Amino acid sequence: MVEFSVGGTLLPTALGTPIFNAPYTAAANLYATNMVPKRSVCMVRVNCAFSASGILSLVRSMVVAGQTVTVTTAYNAGVALTSASEYVFDIYVSAGETLNWTYSVSGTTLKFTVTEIDSP
Repeated sequence: MVEFSVGGTLLPTALGTPIFNAPYTAAANLYATNMVPKRSVCMVRVNCAFSASGILSLVRSMVVAGQTVTVTTAYNAGVALTSASEYVFDIYVSAGETLNWTYSVSGTTLKFTVTEIDSP
């Protein structure tokens, strides 16, 4: 992937392949492999819309003392997202973390994009 900068600041870059109008299975990872941000510390922006109301969760993994530790947390305070509505979420990612996402019900991913942004 080519990264561009302006005045030494890296510009936002796509992380992973965008998902458009694709079926998904409840509680399964949206991506086959976890995403690894290119920057050691950054902000990741998720832009998403789903065909059914449900809860979007972030699955973070990191190797700690030689063992992989995985933590799953819900977006939107655990409140279901409205079907066919677009949402944007920003999270900070620490060095060494890998990312994936799950959705609580089966349906169609209308849009799911992930953008890596330099931390301010």
